[in-house]
Amino acid sequence: MNDLVAPVVISGKSIMTWMPIPSCTPKKCSLKKMGKCKVKIAPECLVEKGYVDQVYSEILEDRIKGMTSDQKLAVGTMIIPLYHQLVKFKMMALVIDHDGDSIMHSKAGVRIHPIFREIRETMKAIDALWRSTFTHKVNPKKNPKDDPEAYFDEKMKKMVEHA
Repeated sequence: MNDLVAPVVISGKSIMTWMPIPSCTPKKCSLKKMGKCKVKIAPECLVEKGYVDQVYSEILEDRIKGMTSDQKLAVGTMIIPLYHQLVKFKMMALVIDHDGDSIMHSKAGVRIHPIFREIRETMKAIDALWRSTFTHKVNPKKNPKDDPEAYFDEKMKKMVEHA
């Protein structure tokens, strides 16, 4: 096992995921130059690592208990890498905003920097993957009312069956 593909363990369960967090390079780091990162040196970028770790602990801790192997695969190979890409885009956007380049002027007029569109599109992709991965699979151990969409789907099914 290398440091790019690593099992992440939450609540005693693990998910295999792609984890290419780059080394900390203070001399090249734009966040360091802006004074947004106070780390002198670390084996990896602690901003990226902290964000991805927070995603694991906040979002997955409640969901991992009832995940199927297909759901774990989707989370590890698609959803978490998208969150990782999102933090990279957000870091770029922070630098672009700081440098005053978020609004661009061209012959066509005023435009917003394309990184902000990438952030929105990545957030939409994450939302779509979460929905497609989890909304139609109700965990039988949980009360369906805990998941409003699943509860609604279940109610609709019963209404159609009795109609």
